[in-house]
Amino acid sequence: MKTMIEVQYQEKNVKNGDLDKYVKETLKEQGVKTTEVETLNIYYLPETAKVFFVAIKKDGSELKGELDVNAMPEYPEVVKKPAAKKAPAKAVAAKEAKPVVKKATTAKKTTKK
Repeated sequence: MKTMIEVQYQEKNVKNGDLDKYVKETLKEQGVKTTEVETLNIYYLPETAKVFFVAIKKDGSELKGELDVNAMPEYPEVVKKPAAKKAPAKAVAAKEAKPVVKKATTAKKTTKK
């Protein structure tokens, strides 16, 4: 299931994915790699158009920041193409094993007396 959350406030629409990108790009600009961050908490206050974030790094240190939503760039809508469906695997009929029957040949020895 895919979920999209959009906050609409005073003619401003803000999607949760856009906030996530905005904060992550800001952290990247500050030299923080996403692999260094263990937890990222994002808080959006629509009445002030402010985004606050707290990034807790794996080493225990915290980075805090405040961003203006009005300065957030427009992020294009990402449309993923549906994956091509694979044809179902054909059931392979099991071949019945035919028993190999060997005819026993017994050679009769005839002895003349």
